[in-house]
Amino acid sequence: TKVSSTLIPTPNVGDAAPTGAGVTNPYTAGADITGVDATTNKYIGIYEVDSNNKVVSFKLIILTAGDIKVPAPTLPASPLPGTGPNTTKVTTPVEAGNHLVTKVSSTLIPTPNVGDAAPTGAGVTNPYTPGADITGVDATTNRYIGIYEVDSNNKVVSFKLIILTAGDIKVPAPPLPASPLPGTNPNTTKVTTPVGAGNHLVTKVSSTLIPTPNVGDAAPTGAGVTNPYTPGADITGVDATTNRYIGIYEVDSNNKVVSFKLIILTAGDIKV
Repeated sequence: TKVSSTLIPTPNVGDAAPTGAGVTNPYTAGADITGVDATTNKYIGIYEVDSNNKVVSFKLIILTAGDIKVPAPTLPASPLPGTGPNTTKVTTPVEAGNHLVTKVSSTLIPTPNVGDAAPTGAGVTNPYTPGADITGVDATTNRYIGIYEVDSNNKVVSFKLIILTAGDIKVPAPPLPASPLPGTNPNTTKVTTPVGAGNHLVTKVSSTLIPTPNVGDAAPTGAGVTNPYTPGADITGVDATTNRYIGIYEVDSNNKVVSFKLIILTAGDIKV
């Protein structure tokens, strides 16, 4: 084979096989021919030669885009923390008639070619709705996400490999080392715990279990909430049977959650 940026003239029977740049000799039928494109290096001479490298037959091929395997162009996809624990999400525009496919992996995902089939198997979501949570991710192992734009035949149109960092993932707040003690006044409790520099505490008293928030969630507001809470100060409105659930939130200067502890009070934790 010979790849060229100009037309290749038809050789005569018995001419010597070509040599030099762009020539592969021998060429194995069906093997990849590299260095081609549909605009410049689009001319390929295919020579059948005998044992003496003399031409027997010849074909000139002028390539079009459909004859060439082209790496999928980059999809402008961006990750954001998801809404549920240990999730991320992706937003990106998609052409009319196309849809997204995602693949979560513990290893790098190679760039597919235009026209390749969409991935299948473990870790794949097809179709993926932009902005929906992507589960099964973390910032150390399952941190590779392939985002594929595919057409109605599930053939790849564009692609983006995302390598997640901790900031791209919704992570449950780590435990705050908070401990309850009886308060100083009747029907009160109190909590002591260290707090990071620049951070402060928020407390929430509830009659139902309080779910663990995610890092970066907004501090709670509303009934039963004290913001800021001073460590060691009395927490009112508690008892050991109903209003026995206390959420202790460490939050930053923007009132975003850093750590959390759910305390379920017993009679011994309350000043009677």
